[in-house]
Parts: sequence; structure tokens; C-alpha cells
Amino acid sequence: MKRLLTILILFLFIGITKGFSRNLFESGQSNRYKCSIITVKNNSQITFTGIFKNNTNKLVKITYKLEAVKKGVSGNSNNNQSGEVIAKANGEVVLSKVSFNLLKNDNYSVRLKILKNDSVISEDSSNFTAN
Repeated sequence: MKRLLTILILFLFIGITKGFSRNLFESGQSNRYKCSIITVKNNSQITFTGIFKNNTNKLVKITYKLEAVKKGVSGNSNNNQSGEVIAKANGEVVLSKVSFNLLKNDNYSVRLKILKNDSVISEDSSNFTAN
């Protein structure tokens, strides 16, 4: 019985340690690569710009996916953009821009995902409702 208890405690400890190290890796990854969506509103348009920041000292090749959705009285509009870019060490890259006519009470939703070797390394989203 004592031996069984020791084995169970060992497995529990290993499981906690693995989860802890994975979380440390994931948090480190988010510091190395960062994406953001910049929103600019003028009189009759709203523009969303996807940005990627490489905070490492090496070139990195990434894939981005930008999805923008506008929902309003006049109807819905979807815009999907994707591509591959190479970001310089400690460099920032403008990935993509999408603009919509700005209409009262319309809802705008934008999501940006950054992938490296088919794994998400950074993501951001932005929501806006016109008044």
C-alpha cells in the first residue's frame, strides 16, 4: 500500500511539473512574438491594421490570418486575408489592412492569428460598435 501511494504521488508530481514547464514555455513564447490590431477611425471609414513584432534576435518566418467581419442594418461583410512574411530580428511588420464604411450601430470584429510551423504563437482581436 505504501509503495502504491509513493507511485501515485510521483505521477502526480510529474504531471504538475510538466504542466508548469509548458506554461512557462507558452508565456515565454508570447514575449518573443507579439501581434496587435491598430484601429483608426475617420469621418466615414474605419481601418484595422495587423502588426507583428519579432522580439528575438533572429529572423522568423510566420504565417498570418486576418479575419474581419462587419454586421449591420445594411447587411454583413466578411474579409479574410492571409500570407507569409519574414520578420527581421527585433523588427516590426505591417501584415495587412482592411477598411469598412463606418455606419451608425454597425458592429466590427477583427481577429489576427500568427502561426509558426502551424502553431499559433500570438493572436489579438478587436471589436468596435459605431455610435
